[in-house]
Amino acid sequence: MEALLFIGIPGAGKSTFFRQNFFDTHLRINRDMLRTKPRETALIEVCFKSKISFVLDNTSPTRVVREPIIACATAAGFRVDAYYFEPDYAASCERNALRSGRAQVPVVAIGSILKTLEAPSFEEGFSRIFSVLNHTGGGFEIREWTREI
Repeated sequence: MEALLFIGIPGAGKSTFFRQNFFDTHLRINRDMLRTKPRETALIEVCFKSKISFVLDNTSPTRVVREPIIACATAAGFRVDAYYFEPDYAASCERNALRSGRAQVPVVAIGSILKTLEAPSFEEGFSRIFSVLNHTGGGFEIREWTREI
């Protein structure tokens, strides 16, 4: 069982990456769809109880935000991996501009999350960490981090 945390600014390509890589194997949990933290928490708890692998497709920008989910997932026997979407403010703003309706976020929100964004670390409890580069028009490049300095 896996709990995969996507970490990145809005417009980084997290949802597209999910559809291309995990749609058939993991449940997608996203606060934009669920609208509230209690709904998100309830669905995550169902995954833990039912042993369902899932992707938390949120920005998860800081260690403080990530800590509770990592602790609960580990306690439930899940392996916890991070997918860190390398920030590219300009490209994220361009992708966001192509969205419509509620999917489009204010540009100020992209900048705000970028300012608080903290790269994941193994000290947080991740089993594996992957760096994801979104090559506009050219797909994604994934690199696994090592524990070496």
